[in-house]
Amino acid sequence: VIRVLLTSLRDVPQEYTYYGIPSPWLQVKTLRVLQYFGMPDDPSERKTLLEILPRVLANSQTVDNVNKNNAVHAVLFECINLVIHLEEQNDMMKQCIQLLGKFIAVREANIRYLGLENMGRLALIPEMLENIKKHQDQIILSLKDNDISIRRRALDLLFAMCDESNARVIVDELLEYLINADFAIREELALKIAIL
Repeated sequence: VIRVLLTSLRDVPQEYTYYGIPSPWLQVKTLRVLQYFGMPDDPSERKTLLEILPRVLANSQTVDNVNKNNAVHAVLFECINLVIHLEEQNDMMKQCIQLLGKFIAVREANIRYLGLENMGRLALIPEMLENIKKHQDQIILSLKDNDISIRRRALDLLFAMCDESNARVIVDELLEYLINADFAIREELALKIAIL
């Protein structure tokens, strides 16, 4: 599977590219399949995979073309999911948090949602909390989003990342948010405030 992924990243014939991205559908599928397994035991396969993943994460340039952005984001989110699954490289997970920080600040609701959801998964890894806290202001801003699913993801993420160092700020923001919160989310919000 790693060889298939490596092949899909190399120069491929024009008919296998989509808006200049070499076979993004194959990249997505191979990255997803790799999530069913752990880190390879074979040192050469491990080395190859650890060389490929940063390269895929580095190819995150978005443009004005929606179709190209969709393909880039599909590959990136699967790559981020694989990095989270493997939990091997703290540097790569930090790089994922930086990318997700950009994603939660974009206009497109689907990308913000996926960014918050994946950041929530990374918040479960204690070593990553300090990096996630750097995006706290943007996460708090997501509580004011028009989309309730984004507000729920932001609430879950704030709850997961709260500790002694930022509890007062987060609880104050949540109390302020409670005043105007949707009825559907108030009970959960009040419970989380009480726990924090």
